[in-house]
Amino acid sequence: MTTDPRTTSADPAPPTPWQAYEAALDAAGYGAAARARYIRAAADPEYAECEWDNMVIPAAEAAGAIPKPPPYEQTVEEQVREWCNRAAYRQFELNHPGAAPWDLVRQDIDMIAAETERLVAERGGELAAFLQATPRAGIPASGYDSRVFALLNQESTVVEEAEK
Repeated sequence: MTTDPRTTSADPAPPTPWQAYEAALDAAGYGAAARARYIRAAADPEYAECEWDNMVIPAAEAAGAIPKPPPYEQTVEEQVREWCNRAAYRQFELNHPGAAPWDLVRQDIDMIAAETERLVAERGGELAAFLQATPRAGIPASGYDSRVFALLNQESTVVEEAEK
């Protein structure tokens, strides 16, 4: 048998948890095609969609016909935005001691959002590289959080009080 030197025989990448879950749904007859057929056959498609998602799938999970879905995993971009928002809010709290989340007014929320956007623009790439290179597993939460916030606070401007 001869092989073509231009091709490689690399093993295919294993499926992601969601791909494996969707394959299990398809194999059990609860996949996307079955959902579409169920909705299409219903007199009220909007109700059927809700019924499928909130009654049929949970009942199949409870009966053991399909596995429970894997936990949601944020994308790196979502993680970057969340960390930047947390850092912006922490900075706001430092500048406004005693301010409770329910006391925030639109101006405060806008300041936090602007600082979040600034952090994403200025530090997002560096933070994304850190998050990809440094898995959270095995690092105590407080230590990991400290490392992320230290990265975000390098040369960080302070959110000034709106009254100034």
